[in-house]
Amino acid sequence: MDKQLTLEELHKMEMAQLLKERETTEPDPVIWRWSPLEIAEFDIMLSVAYDYFHETDSHSPGPISLAEAGSGIGTKLYLAKHKYRLTEYGYEINPDYIAKAKALDVQCELRDLGDLDNQPIWSAFDIVYIARPFKNDIFEAKWERSVHDAMRPGSVLIAAFAGVKPYSWECFYRRPFRGVWAKPKYELDSPEPKRSLVSVS
Repeated sequence: MDKQLTLEELHKMEMAQLLKERETTEPDPVIWRWSPLEIAEFDIMLSVAYDYFHETDSHSPGPISLAEAGSGIGTKLYLAKHKYRLTEYGYEINPDYIAKAKALDVQCELRDLGDLDNQPIWSAFDIVYIARPFKNDIFEAKWERSVHDAMRPGSVLIAAFAGVKPYSWECFYRRPFRGVWAKPKYELDSPEPKRSLVSVS
């Protein structure tokens, strides 16, 4: 793909897929039908995470990395790769979505995130983006906590439609049901630093 897609073009791709979902698919009993966070809002949240790493220089060696849980058709991975020059990787259960993502030349793999014994290595990434894949609130909370626990100290969580908010983590951006948090770098038995919150209007 020679010409870089704009944010508006990526938004149109998501809306076209969303319309197709509503017209042609039946609801799944376990996972939510693909309902992406508005990509312009994701762009704001990703910019907050990106700025955090550039200000603290605390990312792992090389380019900043992003993992997306339930990466859909790959639009947000594409934005991360091309606008922010991140190393992107997605996990998705739908083969049709994966085919569309790979047409955008982004990295993703087939993975059932509902299998708690076969989770990605979340600690390998600087940024983890999750957007509430599961309908069962109890299972969703259990899964989100497992992701939080597995992330490396100093990494950043971007969460949309969050079932569990990591209140003990430093928060850089918050809106209803979504936010950007950094996992503490200190040990659990060390004093907790004061949290800061930057609200974006």
